[in-house]
Amino acid sequence: MSGARDFTPEQIAFAEKYHKGAVNRPANRLAITEGESAINVGCLGCHDIGKPNADGSIGTCTACHARHSTSIALAREPETCGQCHMGPDHSQMEIYHESKHGVLYNAQKGDMNLKAPPKILTTADMSVPTCVTCHLSGIDGLNVTHDTTERLSYWLFAAVSDKRPTYQQGQDAMKETCLKCHARSQVEKFYQEAEGVVADTNEKIREAAAVMKSLREEGLLTETAFDEPVEFLYFDIWHYYGRTAKHGAFMGGADFVQWHGNYELLLKTTELKKIAGELRENARNP
Repeated sequence: MSGARDFTPEQIAFAEKYHKGAVNRPANRLAITEGESAINVGCLGCHDIGKPNADGSIGTCTACHARHSTSIALAREPETCGQCHMGPDHSQMEIYHESKHGVLYNAQKGDMNLKAPPKILTTADMSVPTCVTCHLSGIDGLNVTHDTTERLSYWLFAAVSDKRPTYQQGQDAMKETCLKCHARSQVEKFYQEAEGVVADTNEKIREAAAVMKSLREEGLLTETAFDEPVEFLYFDIWHYYGRTAKHGAFMGGADFVQWHGNYELLLKTTELKKIAGELRENARNP
């Protein structure tokens, strides 16, 4: 939220080696507009997980494990991740509960051993995956990691989602996780279809972005961020509906790909074009 303000030069240099631009970037313009109280009580409730601690270390263990108990089982609960990964802009929690994984987990949770030590966790302990199973766990001999991005292949949070620099490495690692339960043909088909959604969503976002670019080039928007309705509408297009479609594709959330994603993309882009036309008409006939 605050850019690189709280980080030392050494910490910024370290972060740039692994996640270029994740720390060394300007403060979030929307958060600035919303105000300091919204940042402190709202944004930082999730985003301070990576804030430097007083002793120079980085990371907030209690975000996943809570205080006093340091519970492995708690970290494996989808609701733990869902404290932050929920809502219209990153609806992983809602998508998970709609997915077959989520339905099975809710039905079979009582039969699972969520307290199994990480290095010896097996599919016998957790026959249905939660968030950490796919993103962090060393299930059936896989390497345990605390890097939630290690098995990812796209920058899904971005307006237009490009491949990560570690695309192949991340995708191979995630596929190995999938293969602990699924056939390779099924895994390959899943990735092919999900990548198709990413490509199509990117094109829809580029179309909306081109409308905004032309409005700026024509001098029809102010230089101030988030002071005009059309800016909020465009933000919703990529930040809500684009992300939702892409996340749904990679998490088995059919309704989020379609009704909550692609349908809204089409609807809101139509509204965006209508407003753009009105702005041009008003400029011609003040």
